[in-house]
Amino acid sequence: MRSFEIQIYKDRKWKMNSVYDDLNLAIDEAKRVDEGCRYAGVRVIEDNYDEATNQTTSRTLFSGGAAKTEKSKKPGATAKPKSTGPRTGTGREPVRKSGAKATAKKSKFLVPVLVLLVVFLGGLVALFGLQQIASLK
Repeated sequence: MRSFEIQIYKDRKWKMNSVYDDLNLAIDEAKRVDEGCRYAGVRVIEDNYDEATNQTTSRTLFSGGAAKTEKSKKPGATAKPKSTGPRTGTGREPVRKSGAKATAKKSKFLVPVLVLLVVFLGGLVALFGLQQIASLK
């Protein structure tokens, strides 16, 4: 079984971005990510899983950005076997972005507090208005 991982170089280490079954699709996506200049590097790793031996061999098929210099630092880093289970994935898995969660939680807390404050002040104004109407009669 063959799969193609797109890995990005972020925070001084390689992290898996997505997994594809199609080589051309994986290479095209890696080139698009590389052109975006969002990450220091991007690479496509081909993983071949042999069910008979339960071994996975890996090799780098595409390198972009910092990956070009990283490859020259680690010769022979490709095609090393590792024991893993079978890989699954369609290439449509969502990409997790860790930086967006912290800011979203702060804004989600502020909005309900402001809504409650407006409702509370509106209630006080309504009570004061009703009291003024009752004193006129």
